[in-house]
Amino acid sequence: MKKVRKNIEPAGLTSFHNEATHDRSFEAFSSHRQGDAKRELREQLAGDQAGLCAYCEIAFVPLDSAPVIEHFHPRSVSTCGSVRREWDIDWDNLLGVCSGGGGKNDARCDRLKGGHHLCGVIHNPLVLSIGPWYSVDLQTGLVEPGPDCPPHERDRVRVTVNQLGLNGELSDARRALIDDLLDDLDRRTTELARRNHPEPEKQARRDVARLEFADSTRWPQFFTTIRSTLRQEAEERLHSLSFSG
Repeated sequence: MKKVRKNIEPAGLTSFHNEATHDRSFEAFSSHRQGDAKRELREQLAGDQAGLCAYCEIAFVPLDSAPVIEHFHPRSVSTCGSVRREWDIDWDNLLGVCSGGGGKNDARCDRLKGGHHLCGVIHNPLVLSIGPWYSVDLQTGLVEPGPDCPPHERDRVRVTVNQLGLNGELSDARRALIDDLLDDLDRRTTELARRNHPEPEKQARRDVARLEFADSTRWPQFFTTIRSTLRQEAEERLHSLSFSG
């Protein structure tokens, strides 16, 4: 999981806020402007998140594939602490997520979270601090607290991973990606060393980072896995793309 940054509220949602009087539910919004407002919202979530599920970082394929609209604060809840909001139609409460796995034993993300009120229990991608609070173990493919995660937040990282099912079958897919990346790095490092490059390992990671993080409008699937594998060279590349999260 990484920080999610969003652009301004889509016009269709704003118009619903301004025009709806009696029924201000998400169901009512879904039919606003003959459903165009909801389609616009889905497209903007996918674009703002650069094509990745806000929780597990699976890619929305194709890019215009409609993500599931997730309410971080459940729609049944009107307050969080002392804050009272219309969470149903609050732009700052909406995320784009994947379908949540293909079977009962592979449930994850919103499908596993369901309507549970986990405010203060798990991390909200919209309010994560800057820096990799989450990372991936290169031996196991398991998500774990990252290098910039402060000690008092490390337990919450583990709870978040558990509550969202991020270390289920996806760990095998992450492990396969890590193997492919390391094989590519080995080949590039060997070739650079043959050419007497002064820093073959670092340069190999720089080259792969440029390939993997080519475009900030479309992040690669398992962003955090790649980030963990390429280490400082990934951070340098992301910084060059003005990414902070």
